[in-house]
Amino acid sequence: MLLFIKLINIGIPSDIIILKDGELIPTEKQLEIKNCDFGLLLLASPSLANFFLKCTKKYDFIDDGTLTDDDFERLANFEMVLRMYINNILNIERRVRLEEIINFLGHEFKMNVEEILILQKGRRFLNMIKGHKSKFNNFEEGFRSFTEALNILDKYKIIINE
Repeated sequence: MLLFIKLINIGIPSDIIILKDGELIPTEKQLEIKNCDFGLLLLASPSLANFFLKCTKKYDFIDDGTLTDDDFERLANFEMVLRMYINNILNIERRVRLEEIINFLGHEFKMNVEEILILQKGRRFLNMIKGHKSKFNNFEEGFRSFTEALNILDKYKIIINE
């Protein structure tokens, strides 16, 4: 975790406190239990903005050709919203795999098996974009699966599409 923090050029401010279930949890404790996805995202924002500026200065705007900026934003939100949602329901003292989070939310929302499988396919597409081995026959199949997963999240009001 600390290597990541150094890599993206952020410090660990001592003035960020997380309030959960009426308990104040200091930054160091959140880092220790690896339960700080949103906090790290906030801390990384200035560094990521700087990285973006450097990339566009050197390479101009980068066009992926297959995914739009909105697609990338939805991919990032997919995992972040699920993790934040579960953190608001449970007091988690360990890093939880996204697969487990989806299964838990499926049970919590009384989703049918097919809906949970669709969410898992959306997770697999996200993993493919992150660089993991593809579990799809082609890109289009994976992207369709991800879009279906977003529709399931929207149906249960886990993600609000604006």
